[in-house]
Amino acid sequence: MSLDLTTDAGGRGVALQQLAPSVSGTAVASNSSSSTDSPPSYEALFAMCQQMHSQVQTLQQENRDLKAHLQAQQSNHNGELQSPRSQQTVSTVDPSVDWTKPVKTPDPLPLADRLRGVENFHAWSKRIHNALKQTCLSAFLTGAATCPAKLPGADRCQCPESALTQFHQADRAVTGYVCNQIVDLLSPDSTQFDSADAQRDSDLSGRSRKCIFLGYDEQSSGYVLYDPSEHKFFPTNRDVYFNEDEFPFRHMDRSDPLFDWEQEDPRDTSYVPDILSEGTDSLDAMRLGG
Repeated sequence: MSLDLTTDAGGRGVALQQLAPSVSGTAVASNSSSSTDSPPSYEALFAMCQQMHSQVQTLQQENRDLKAHLQAQQSNHNGELQSPRSQQTVSTVDPSVDWTKPVKTPDPLPLADRLRGVENFHAWSKRIHNALKQTCLSAFLTGAATCPAKLPGADRCQCPESALTQFHQADRAVTGYVCNQIVDLLSPDSTQFDSADAQRDSDLSGRSRKCIFLGYDEQSSGYVLYDPSEHKFFPTNRDVYFNEDEFPFRHMDRSDPLFDWEQEDPRDTSYVPDILSEGTDSLDAMRLGG
Protein backbone atom coordinates (compact mmCIF):
# COMPACT_ATOMS: atom_id res chain seq x y z
CA MET A 1 0.00 0.00 0.00
CA SER A 2 1.41 3.35 -1.03
CA LEU A 3 0.44 6.80 0.24
CA ASP A 4 0.23 9.70 -2.15
CA LEU A 5 0.68 12.93 -0.19
CA THR A 6 -0.40 15.20 -3.01
CA THR A 7 -2.71 18.07 -2.14
CA ASP A 8 -5.92 19.23 -3.71
CA ALA A 9 -6.84 22.75 -4.85
CA GLY A 10 -7.50 23.83 -1.27
CA GLY A 11 -4.09 22.71 -0.03
CA ARG A 12 -5.50 19.77 1.95
CA GLY A 13 -3.80 16.41 1.87
CA VAL A 14 -5.56 13.60 -0.01
CA ALA A 15 -3.73 10.70 1.62
CA LEU A 16 -6.74 9.92 3.79
CA GLN A 17 -8.93 9.67 0.72
CA GLN A 18 -6.63 7.01 -0.73
CA LEU A 19 -6.56 5.11 2.54
CA ALA A 20 -10.31 5.08 2.86
CA PRO A 21 -10.98 2.10 0.53
CA SER A 22 -8.44 -0.13 2.28
CA VAL A 23 -9.68 0.52 5.82
CA SER A 24 -13.33 1.06 5.12
CA GLY A 25 -14.16 -2.55 5.66
CA THR A 26 -13.00 -2.71 9.25
CA ALA A 27 -13.70 0.89 10.25
CA VAL A 28 -17.23 1.02 8.96
CA ALA A 29 -18.01 -2.41 10.27
CA SER A 30 -16.93 -1.51 13.79
CA ASN A 31 -18.85 1.79 13.78
CA SER A 32 -22.00 0.39 12.29
CA SER A 33 -22.66 -1.70 15.33
CA SER A 34 -22.36 1.24 17.77
CA SER A 35 -23.98 4.18 15.96
CA THR A 36 -25.54 5.05 12.65
CA ASP A 37 -24.61 8.79 12.88
CA SER A 38 -21.53 9.83 10.95
CA PRO A 39 -19.19 12.49 12.41
CA PRO A 40 -19.50 16.04 10.96
CA SER A 41 -17.48 16.66 7.86
CA TYR A 42 -14.54 19.01 7.70
CA GLU A 43 -16.51 21.49 5.63
CA ALA A 44 -19.30 21.65 8.24
CA LEU A 45 -16.82 22.28 11.06
CA PHE A 46 -15.09 24.96 9.03
CA ALA A 47 -18.39 26.74 8.29
CA MET A 48 -19.36 26.61 11.98
CA CYS A 49 -16.05 28.19 13.00
CA GLN A 50 -16.48 30.94 10.43
CA GLN A 51 -19.97 31.73 11.75
CA MET A 52 -18.76 31.92 15.37
CA HIS A 53 -15.84 34.13 14.34
CA SER A 54 -18.21 36.49 12.52
CA GLN A 55 -20.47 36.74 15.58
CA VAL A 56 -17.52 37.56 17.84
CA GLN A 57 -16.34 40.29 15.47
CA THR A 58 -19.85 41.81 15.39
CA LEU A 59 -20.05 41.92 19.20
CA GLN A 60 -16.59 43.47 19.46
CA GLN A 61 -17.51 46.20 16.96
CA GLU A 62 -20.72 47.00 18.87
CA ASN A 63 -18.69 47.26 22.07
CA ARG A 64 -16.22 49.67 20.44
CA ASP A 65 -19.06 51.82 19.06
CA LEU A 66 -20.72 52.02 22.48
CA LYS A 67 -17.46 53.08 24.18
CA ALA A 68 -16.86 55.77 21.56
CA HIS A 69 -20.41 57.09 22.02
CA LEU A 70 -20.03 57.32 25.81
CA GLN A 71 -16.66 59.04 25.52
CA ALA A 72 -18.11 61.61 23.10
CA GLN A 73 -20.97 62.40 25.50
CA GLN A 74 -18.61 62.77 28.46
CA SER A 75 -16.23 65.06 26.57
CA ASN A 76 -19.08 67.33 25.42
CA HIS A 77 -20.56 67.77 28.89
CA ASN A 78 -17.53 68.05 31.19
CA GLY A 79 -17.45 64.37 32.00
CA GLU A 80 -21.15 64.17 32.87
CA LEU A 81 -23.55 62.16 30.77
CA GLN A 82 -26.52 64.06 29.39
CA SER A 83 -29.83 62.24 29.40
CA PRO A 84 -31.97 62.19 26.26
CA ARG A 85 -34.64 64.20 28.08
CA SER A 86 -32.27 67.07 28.83
CA GLN A 87 -31.09 67.02 25.22
CA GLN A 88 -34.66 67.52 24.04
CA THR A 89 -35.11 70.60 26.23
CA VAL A 90 -32.36 72.48 24.36
CA SER A 91 -34.12 74.41 21.64
CA THR A 92 -33.32 77.27 19.33
CA VAL A 93 -35.16 80.37 18.26
CA ASP A 94 -38.55 80.30 16.59
CA PRO A 95 -38.12 79.04 13.00
CA SER A 96 -40.92 81.31 11.79
CA VAL A 97 -38.79 84.42 12.35
CA ASP A 98 -37.04 85.76 9.25
CA TRP A 99 -33.50 86.17 10.56
CA THR A 100 -32.34 87.81 7.34
CA LYS A 101 -34.20 90.98 8.32
CA PRO A 102 -33.87 93.20 11.40
CA VAL A 103 -36.01 91.93 14.25
CA LYS A 104 -38.99 94.16 15.07
CA THR A 105 -40.02 94.22 18.71
CA PRO A 106 -43.64 94.85 19.73
CA ASP A 107 -45.04 98.30 20.29
CA PRO A 108 -44.38 99.67 23.78
CA LEU A 109 -47.10 99.13 26.34
CA PRO A 110 -49.04 102.35 27.03
CA LEU A 111 -47.95 104.09 30.20
CA ALA A 112 -51.55 104.35 31.38
CA ASP A 113 -52.05 100.58 31.05
CA ARG A 114 -48.86 99.50 32.77
CA LEU A 115 -49.39 97.69 36.04
CA ARG A 116 -47.57 99.48 38.81
CA GLY A 117 -46.47 98.22 42.17
CA VAL A 118 -44.42 95.26 43.26
CA GLU A 119 -47.49 93.14 43.96
CA ASN A 120 -48.39 93.28 40.26
CA PHE A 121 -45.06 92.41 38.70
CA HIS A 122 -46.20 88.84 37.98
CA ALA A 123 -49.16 89.98 35.90
CA TRP A 124 -47.11 92.77 34.35
CA SER A 125 -44.38 90.36 33.22
CA LYS A 126 -47.09 88.18 31.67
CA ARG A 127 -48.16 91.09 29.50
CA ILE A 128 -44.61 91.63 28.28
CA HIS A 129 -44.29 87.92 27.54
CA ASN A 130 -47.56 87.86 25.58
CA ALA A 131 -46.53 90.93 23.58
CA LEU A 132 -43.25 89.28 22.58
CA LYS A 133 -44.98 85.99 21.89
CA GLN A 134 -47.01 87.63 19.14
CA THR A 135 -43.76 88.53 17.36
CA CYS A 136 -42.23 85.05 17.93
CA LEU A 137 -39.60 86.42 20.33
CA SER A 138 -40.79 84.91 23.61
CA ALA A 139 -38.05 82.25 23.47
CA PHE A 140 -35.54 84.92 24.50
CA LEU A 141 -37.46 85.45 27.74
CA THR A 142 -38.12 81.82 28.63
CA GLY A 143 -34.47 80.85 28.15
CA ALA A 144 -35.25 78.48 25.26
CA ALA A 145 -33.35 80.57 22.71
CA THR A 146 -29.70 79.60 22.37
CA CYS A 147 -27.06 80.88 20.00
CA PRO A 148 -26.57 78.49 17.06
CA ALA A 149 -22.79 78.91 17.44
CA LYS A 150 -22.77 77.80 21.08
CA LEU A 151 -20.89 74.54 21.57
CA PRO A 152 -22.55 71.72 23.56
CA GLY A 153 -21.65 71.95 27.23
CA ALA A 154 -20.25 75.50 26.96
CA ASP A 155 -21.52 78.29 29.22
CA ARG A 156 -21.73 80.79 26.38
CA CYS A 157 -20.91 81.15 22.73
CA GLN A 158 -17.68 82.63 21.39
CA CYS A 159 -19.30 85.17 19.06
CA PRO A 160 -17.35 88.49 19.00
CA GLU A 161 -19.20 91.45 20.47
CA SER A 162 -17.92 93.72 17.72
CA ALA A 163 -19.79 91.77 15.02
CA LEU A 164 -23.19 90.79 16.37
CA THR A 165 -25.00 88.02 14.56
CA GLN A 166 -28.72 88.11 13.82
CA PHE A 167 -29.31 86.04 16.95
CA HIS A 168 -27.49 88.46 19.24
CA GLN A 169 -29.12 91.46 17.60
CA ALA A 170 -32.49 89.91 18.38
CA ASP A 171 -31.42 89.15 21.94
CA ARG A 172 -30.27 92.73 22.42
CA ALA A 173 -33.48 94.05 20.89
CA VAL A 174 -35.56 92.01 23.33
CA THR A 175 -33.42 93.22 26.22
CA GLY A 176 -33.91 96.81 25.13
CA TYR A 177 -37.65 96.33 24.80
CA VAL A 178 -38.00 94.84 28.29
CA CYS A 179 -35.80 97.52 29.85
CA ASN A 180 -37.84 100.22 28.17
CA GLN A 181 -41.01 98.78 29.67
CA ILE A 182 -39.66 98.78 33.22
CA VAL A 183 -37.56 101.94 33.20
CA ASP A 184 -40.58 104.07 34.13
CA LEU A 185 -41.50 101.71 36.95
CA LEU A 186 -38.22 101.99 38.83
CA SER A 187 -38.88 102.62 42.47
CA PRO A 188 -37.76 106.01 43.81
CA ASP A 189 -36.89 104.25 47.07
CA SER A 190 -33.47 103.46 45.63
CA THR A 191 -32.42 107.06 46.27
CA GLN A 192 -33.15 106.73 50.00
CA PHE A 193 -30.32 104.29 50.69
CA ASP A 194 -26.93 105.57 51.72
CA SER A 195 -24.06 104.54 49.51
CA ALA A 196 -21.70 102.03 51.05
CA ASP A 197 -18.81 101.83 48.63
CA ALA A 198 -16.29 100.65 51.19
CA GLN A 199 -18.54 97.91 52.50
CA ARG A 200 -19.55 96.94 48.99
CA ASP A 201 -15.95 96.63 47.84
CA SER A 202 -15.08 94.44 50.81
CA ASP A 203 -18.21 92.27 50.86
CA LEU A 204 -19.02 91.70 47.19
CA SER A 205 -16.92 89.37 45.12
CA GLY A 206 -16.25 89.37 41.40
CA ARG A 207 -19.34 87.23 40.89
CA SER A 208 -21.71 90.08 41.71
CA ARG A 209 -24.14 91.12 39.01
CA LYS A 210 -25.91 94.33 38.08
CA CYS A 211 -29.68 94.38 38.39
CA ILE A 212 -32.53 96.87 38.27
CA PHE A 213 -34.30 97.56 41.54
CA LEU A 214 -38.08 97.47 41.12
CA GLY A 215 -39.26 97.82 44.69
CA TYR A 216 -39.69 96.22 48.08
CA ASP A 217 -42.09 93.33 48.66
CA GLU A 218 -43.77 93.62 52.04
CA GLN A 219 -45.08 90.05 52.03
CA SER A 220 -41.72 88.37 51.51
CA SER A 221 -39.73 91.15 53.24
CA GLY A 222 -37.34 91.30 50.33
CA TYR A 223 -36.37 93.23 47.24
CA VAL A 224 -37.73 92.62 43.76
CA LEU A 225 -35.12 92.97 41.02
CA TYR A 226 -34.74 92.37 37.31
CA ASP A 227 -31.60 90.91 35.76
CA PRO A 228 -31.34 92.32 32.21
CA SER A 229 -28.53 89.96 31.25
CA GLU A 230 -30.68 86.88 31.95
CA HIS A 231 -34.12 88.42 31.32
CA LYS A 232 -35.31 87.30 34.74
CA PHE A 233 -37.31 88.71 37.65
CA PHE A 234 -36.60 87.43 41.12
CA PRO A 235 -37.08 88.51 44.75
CA THR A 236 -34.36 88.28 47.36
CA ASN A 237 -33.95 89.01 51.04
CA ARG A 238 -30.16 89.17 50.81
CA ASP A 239 -28.14 92.37 51.09
CA VAL A 240 -28.45 94.75 48.15
CA TYR A 241 -26.13 97.74 47.89
CA PHE A 242 -27.29 100.98 46.30
CA ASN A 243 -25.62 104.20 45.23
CA GLU A 244 -27.40 107.48 45.73
CA ASP A 245 -29.37 109.07 42.89
CA GLU A 246 -29.08 106.10 40.59
CA PHE A 247 -31.37 105.79 37.62
CA PRO A 248 -30.32 103.04 35.21
CA PHE A 249 -30.83 103.57 31.48
CA ARG A 250 -31.68 107.26 31.93
CA HIS A 251 -29.26 108.35 29.21
CA MET A 252 -30.36 105.68 26.72
CA ASP A 253 -32.19 106.46 23.51
CA ARG A 254 -35.46 104.59 23.79
CA SER A 255 -36.28 105.06 20.12
CA ASP A 256 -33.48 102.67 19.18
CA PRO A 257 -34.58 99.06 19.85
CA LEU A 258 -30.98 97.86 19.54
CA PHE A 259 -29.44 100.23 22.08
CA ASP A 260 -26.46 98.89 23.96
CA TRP A 261 -27.70 98.62 27.53
CA GLU A 262 -24.14 97.93 28.74
CA GLN A 263 -22.73 101.08 27.20
CA GLU A 264 -21.58 103.79 29.60
CA ASP A 265 -21.81 107.36 28.44
CA PRO A 266 -18.80 109.30 29.81
CA ARG A 267 -20.90 112.47 29.78
CA ASP A 268 -23.51 110.93 32.06
CA THR A 269 -22.29 109.71 35.44
CA SER A 270 -25.75 108.70 36.65
CA TYR A 271 -25.63 105.28 35.01
CA VAL A 272 -24.32 103.03 37.78
CA PRO A 273 -26.80 100.12 37.98
CA ASP A 274 -27.72 98.66 41.33
CA ILE A 275 -25.56 95.74 42.40
CA LEU A 276 -26.94 92.49 43.74
CA SER A 277 -24.85 89.87 45.48
CA GLU A 278 -24.51 86.64 43.50
CA GLY A 279 -25.36 84.66 46.63
CA THR A 280 -29.06 85.38 46.31
CA ASP A 281 -31.55 82.58 45.87
CA SER A 282 -32.53 83.31 42.30
CA LEU A 283 -35.64 81.54 41.12
CA ASP A 284 -35.65 80.15 37.61
CA ALA A 285 -39.42 79.91 37.83
CA MET A 286 -39.56 83.70 38.04
CA ARG A 287 -38.54 84.14 34.43
CA LEU A 288 -40.76 86.31 32.35
CA GLY A 289 -43.90 84.41 31.55
CA GLY A 290 -42.94 81.59 33.95
